[in-house]
Amino acid sequence: MLIGMGITDAALSVYMRSGFRYIRAIPRYIKVFDFDSVSVYSENSILAKKLAKQWIDLGNGIPFEISVADSKSINILKPLIQEEMNFFSRDFKFLEWRYINHPVFVYKKFIIHSKDSEGKGVFVALREETSVKNLKIVHVMDVIGDQHDMPAAISFIHDYCTKNKIDVADFYCTATKISRYFVGNGWFSVNDDNCLRFPHLFHPIELRTPATTSLIYWSRDNLLEMADISKLYVTKQDADLDRPTMDTYEQPSNSE
Repeated sequence: MLIGMGITDAALSVYMRSGFRYIRAIPRYIKVFDFDSVSVYSENSILAKKLAKQWIDLGNGIPFEISVADSKSINILKPLIQEEMNFFSRDFKFLEWRYINHPVFVYKKFIIHSKDSEGKGVFVALREETSVKNLKIVHVMDVIGDQHDMPAAISFIHDYCTKNKIDVADFYCTATKISRYFVGNGWFSVNDDNCLRFPHLFHPIELRTPATTSLIYWSRDNLLEMADISKLYVTKQDADLDRPTMDTYEQPSNSE
C-alpha cells in the first residue's frame, strides 16, 4: 500500500490513472482556547467567536488516569489497534522511531485510561509549537486506542492545554471512528466550519485554502478495505508532514 499528501493538480491525474484514490482535504480539527490570540492569525466571523466561547468546556471533566507510553503498554494496545484500524502500525518500534528518536522535535507521549471504565487505554502524542509569535499551539499527533477510553483522552488533551496556557490545538485524522470524539466535544472542523480558517503551515506561518492537505492512497490487494474511511487511520505524521524545514532550525525552542 502507498499513501501521499499534498498532491499537485498536475500530478493527480498521473496517480489516479495508476489506481490511486483521492481525498481532497484530510479532515482537520481545531480546539480554540484563547480566541483573541487565535484571531490574529486566522480568518474568522462573529459566529466563530461565539462558538469558541460556547464550546470551550465541551470534552472537559471526564476523570482520567495517565501512565507511561512504554513498550508494555503499547503492546497491550497493538492488537486492538490492528483489529479496528486499517493497515497502519503503531507498535512500540514505530513509536520509538517516530517520537522518541526524532532529531529535532520534542514529543510528549502518554497512555490515558478512563477512571470510569476498564478499557486498555488510548495512546496520545503531542508536540508544542512555539515558533509563532504570541501563539502557543499544540499539535495532537496521535490519538488511538480503546474506544471506551476516548472521552477520557479528549478530556486529558483539554486539561493539558488549559494547564499549559495553550491557545489552540489541532489534529488531522481521516478515521471518523476517531474524529467523532473531536466533533462531539467542541473542536472546529476545518473542512466544514467555514466560520474559522486557521493556518496549517507554521515554518513560516501561512494560511492556505483549504487549511489542510490532500491524500492519495493505493493498495495492491485490498483497496476495498482501505477505502473504508471510518477505519482508515491516517494522521499528519503518517506521511511525515510534521517534518522540520529550514525555518525550523532557526527556532531553537523547537529542538532539544
